[in-house]
Amino acid sequence: MLLAPLGGPASSWWSAAISAAVLAGFYALTRIISRGDLGLGDVAFAVPVGFGAGWYDWRLAVAAVVVGHTLAAAGIVGRRITGRPSSPLPLGTYLVAALLAVVVVHRIT
Repeated sequence: MLLAPLGGPASSWWSAAISAAVLAGFYALTRIISRGDLGLGDVAFAVPVGFGAGWYDWRLAVAAVVVGHTLAAAGIVGRRITGRPSSPLPLGTYLVAALLAVVVVHRIT
């Protein structure tokens, strides 16, 4: 996945670049709307996640975001059930797990 940009068709480049730009714009807008509740690291991390998933297909970038947010929500619910104190939750960790899961499942099928 990391070596994908070394070659490949032009359509993969365009799909990856557009996915990265759209995902970064989405998270930047989310940061503005949430008044800083979403960290800048998560916004910046949207670029490689969008590029990595978008290299294969832009729909994988959407799937990675949906799966990542679902994992983050499960983490929040788990924290509340176990009674752990609430603390800032970095979304990037969940996006990495989701990206890897989505790309692996895509490559298997």
